[in-house]
Amino acid sequence: MEALKNNRPLPTTSKIARFNPFLKNNQIRLGGRLQFAPLSTDVRHPLLLEGNHPFVLLMIKETHIRLHHLGTGIVLSELRAHFWILRGR
Repeated sequence: MEALKNNRPLPTTSKIARFNPFLKNNQIRLGGRLQFAPLSTDVRHPLLLEGNHPFVLLMIKETHIRLHHLGTGIVLSELRAHFWILRGR
């Protein structure tokens, strides 16, 4: 987090370095190839969320129930429209 705050590159050992993350409003967002796509900022640069956080686990469970208990792939696809969850599988 400190490296991102100070605009320094992340260590190569970081779990999130491959996502080209950046901070916006104290939120970690993904960088990437959609940078210039004519999409909203939230779609181009989704929030990066920790998969083991209790709030994220509740969000996954709620989405699973809302989608009538469909499979993992569909639930993740729905969530990835707005967020990127680390270890989301």
